[in-house]
Amino acid sequence: MQRDDVLCRAALFPRFIKDGVFDIETLMRFSTVEEDSHYAMSVGSKFLLRTSDGVHNYGCAAAQIANDNFREKNGRDPEPLNEAVHYLGFYELPFHSIKDVRGRLTNHHLSVRWVPEHGQDAHFQVELWKTVPAGARQLRRDRVAARGFLSAYLTGFPERHVCNSDRSIASILNALELPTLPKIEASAAEARGA
Repeated sequence: MQRDDVLCRAALFPRFIKDGVFDIETLMRFSTVEEDSHYAMSVGSKFLLRTSDGVHNYGCAAAQIANDNFREKNGRDPEPLNEAVHYLGFYELPFHSIKDVRGRLTNHHLSVRWVPEHGQDAHFQVELWKTVPAGARQLRRDRVAARGFLSAYLTGFPERHVCNSDRSIASILNALELPTLPKIEASAAEARGA
């Protein structure tokens, strides 16, 4: 991955909704891979996806995979707007922010790793690895800090999109508010204490 690449984080409904409001902190939450030592967040490479349409196709595929998994697990279709996952658009995270944030963490190493999955070669993971022995509270504080630091670099209008499978509920999905995030350069992010 090149320093000027952009990582794309899909905004999925209802996964990133907290108390009825789209929540950036939830969007940037890491999933547990191995308790207390390894965490990951899925992103796509805009360089590999080439265009916004490529990113939208990637986001729609991610939602479809989640819905297929629900169908396989429960033996029925997920209910739209309740159980089903719907792609709304994406936010951008500059790849260089990973290096900038890495030096601010005391108990974890932050990296980006190529992890193709479900036929998506553009799939990467932003990963946190515990590097030093520390108490649970210290480790949690470091993970929350990593999420906050990365959130400070997150940008996006965002570019909205409705997948073909969601056309019948497009008006409802388009009415969901997605916050607009300004483009913040590294020095501005540092100035606001990110």
